Amino acid sequence: MAGVLPLLQESCRIGAEKTQCPDTMNDSLLSGLPGNTDTTMTDARSNNTFLVYNTSFFDVSQTFIYHQVKALQNMGQVHLLGSQFMNPHGFPMECYTRHEVRKIRGLIGRVTGKFWKRSFFDRQSSSYLHKLFRETGFSMVHAHFGTNALDILPYARRYGVPMVVSFHGADASRMVRMPHYTRRLPALFNYASAIIISGRHMAGTLNLHPWSDKVHHVVYGVQVPEQGSYGKADGTGTVKILHSGRLVPKKGVPDLIRVFGELQSEVGCVELHIAGGGEELPRCRELVDMLNLQTQVIFHGPVSNSRVQELLEQADVFVLNSRTAPDGDMEGTPVTLLEAMAMGKAVVSTRHAGIPDVISHEQNGLLADEYSNTQLKENIKRLLTDSELRHALGKKAGCQIKKLYSVETMTYTLGQIFSGIVTSAGK
Repeated sequence: MAGVLPLLQESCRIGAEKTQCPDTMNDSLLSGLPGNTDTTMTDARSNNTFLVYNTSFFDVSQTFIYHQVKALQNMGQVHLLGSQFMNPHGFPMECYTRHEVRKIRGLIGRVTGKFWKRSFFDRQSSSYLHKLFRETGFSMVHAHFGTNALDILPYARRYGVPMVVSFHGADASRMVRMPHYTRRLPALFNYASAIIISGRHMAGTLNLHPWSDKVHHVVYGVQVPEQGSYGKADGTGTVKILHSGRLVPKKGVPDLIRVFGELQSEVGCVELHIAGGGEELPRCRELVDMLNLQTQVIFHGPVSNSRVQELLEQADVFVLNSRTAPDGDMEGTPVTLLEAMAMGKAVVSTRHAGIPDVISHEQNGLLADEYSNTQLKENIKRLLTDSELRHALGKKAGCQIKKLYSVETMTYTLGQIFSGIVTSAGK
């Protein structure tokens, strides 16, 4: 902990001065959302202090957490609790009080390195947390991911702080195969004031029926550009396909490469751009070499959110070949899919997790069954060869995201949930 304590003392002082973030959503924007007549959020915001807990802020694949933190920022002062503050996207951080802590894992977890076992804050971090909770008087704790919620639960419960837990993916899929994890969830659900899920399917995988009155389905909000780039992305004759996301089994990128290999010989003048890194990157590169696709498949590696936006601008079709991984890992509702739709791109994806919640086949995108390369190929080919269909689906996708899944809509929805909890607690 020697390298962590100075940060605790320097940048995590109790009651440290908070500066104003330059891009805080203003009251007029909140009040302009449909049905917003509740002034609770704006009237009492200066009296609220919130703690947001996640392992890291803000991981390259977790831009949605930043936007959810901003939803709390509109209601009061926000403290961030985590083990890493990497912020690769350069989000404004000066307005948040940061607290860095460390966790240790049980012997089995350290030995296997594969399965989550109960983790603990080390002694110094635990003492710091007790002091933090005692002296700050948080209005609410928002824990991202079920595993993190279980870690912070004892502190919230001991000091009587209302708690919200948000589930995002593996914590509602792969993790539920682990008895040590699922045995502890009922205590979390009993205490939590709200349980937020990013896909409707999570209500089933987490067995949330007994707590249905606490469950809120909130899809991630994304930034909606003023004008989408429907149809052709540039003036070249090459049609560009983009995959953006981690290269892990649940993304199905090797199968996408195989399908692309068949398509490029049939369609011609087509490129596949792959943005992201992960455990399957070496396998994907080997597959590209084996299929002799080195000039048609371009790997961009891990990229920033701004670079993703640039690649989306240049793309004609966005493909996310999601599926349930062999270890049970599943998506929530993929943010990159929503971002592509927001920009008016024609999208191809699968009937997996929360994806059918936002894509209706033939209406605002095309869907294939999980692991069906035949359907995936057919859907991609339709878009490669029909520019009018690309334009029509992309335009409908953009309109839907603007109406239902913008950052503003998500912020308003979360604000209603959070303000209700704080009001009920009498903070």
